[in-house]
Amino acid sequence: MKKGVLLLIIVFTIIRCVSDKKKDLPEAFDYGNTVDNIYSNAYFDMKIPLNKGWYITPKAQMDALNKQGQSMVAGDNSNLEKALEANSVRSASLLYLYKYELGAAVTFNPSLLVIAENVKQFPDVKSGKDYLFHTENLLTQTTMDFNVIDRSKSRTLGGNTFSSMHMDMVATNDLIVKQEYMSRIEKGFALNFIISYINEEQKLELEQMLERIEF
Repeated sequence: MKKGVLLLIIVFTIIRCVSDKKKDLPEAFDYGNTVDNIYSNAYFDMKIPLNKGWYITPKAQMDALNKQGQSMVAGDNSNLEKALEANSVRSASLLYLYKYELGAAVTFNPSLLVIAENVKQFPDVKSGKDYLFHTENLLTQTTMDFNVIDRSKSRTLGGNTFSSMHMDMVATNDLIVKQEYMSRIEKGFALNFIISYINEEQKLELEQMLERIEF
């Protein structure tokens, strides 16, 4: 199961990596917190009522997974390593939520991740669609086995419009992991939601959370 988790973290590393450098984030930035099973973030004026019993990954564990993912993504590609390192300074993991605790004895652990990246220095990134275009380009530089199914749709979360990209990824033992990336530019940040699942039952549980998002 750990390999499956790391495979997903590799993909998320394209958007967000861990770094010891000073973060390029505003002083008022809020990583958010969870109280009574509701994740709240004052900076993005956002609330997410979470599915009961799901595992909220502690920050230290997120950092450890991201470090492993960054190393596996970059490999011997020094240019990609530099790009990922630059991303890490601009980005923040807000929420890593899994149905089961990491390492649980399950075929696949469905997840919802919320990640933000400061894109103020990139004036050409004007929409979530622009951001997802660059995300896909970075993915093509890795050795990941993935296939973009649809990159043209948008969807509404909490009354706000997000660009959407659907992707299939081959995990260990040829397991097909389905993912949806949702991105929107908000307050100079690309605000991203990413869900991962392998069947309709898992997808439904994740969709129920997305439908409860409030802005």
